[in-house]
Amino acid sequence: MVDFSRTRLLIGDGGVEKLSRSRILCLGLGGVGGAAVEMLSRMGVGHITLVDGDVFSESNINRQLGALDSSTGKFKAEVWKQRCLDINARGDFKAVVQFIRSQQDIDSLLSEPFDVVIDAIDEIKPKTDFLVSCKERGIFVLSSMGAGGRRDISQIRVADISKTFGCPLAKIIRSNLRARGINKGIPAVFSPEESVPRQPGQPIGSISYIVCAFGLHLAQTAVDHLLSSSL
Repeated sequence: MVDFSRTRLLIGDGGVEKLSRSRILCLGLGGVGGAAVEMLSRMGVGHITLVDGDVFSESNINRQLGALDSSTGKFKAEVWKQRCLDINARGDFKAVVQFIRSQQDIDSLLSEPFDVVIDAIDEIKPKTDFLVSCKERGIFVLSSMGAGGRRDISQIRVADISKTFGCPLAKIIRSNLRARGINKGIPAVFSPEESVPRQPGQPIGSISYIVCAFGLHLAQTAVDHLLSSSL
């Protein structure tokens, strides 16, 4: 059984209790989202809904914590549910094997109450639609920008989406949000490091410590918000 005594020394009994009552929704369980979920479950967040429609593949093993030979071919959401339970058997972890394809998908997920929503979606349209839906509902949402193609962990930072720079994905998301009437108010993890060039048709290169560090920044931002809020 997990022992939160070391965590309690940092955030106190009240902090541990607050995290145990907190409800988080995480969309996307690849390298970034998976690392965030790992840290949140080890912090004792009591309720996490895990959303991803994909399965683990051998090409994920270089950077995704949930990707192993033993998990290849298994749904990411289900693997992460079991992993979180292995960390904290007292937690409430829900696996949703689903891609975000429509506004109806979004509305269904957000029909439950959440204290924090973490966006680690790769695709631009569902990412934009989910961020807009959270803002319209007044839900605290934080978002990961592009981790691929980077190698310098020291350049990762957290800022309001309106203050991001040097990230092509963030530029697109800023533009899409402005077109929907949203100019600020979404914390974003990003890196202004210039992406390593790639050949046409090739996937974006990625490395373990960068995607995990993006996830750790998401986890810290989520926990800081939870501890400072009146849940």
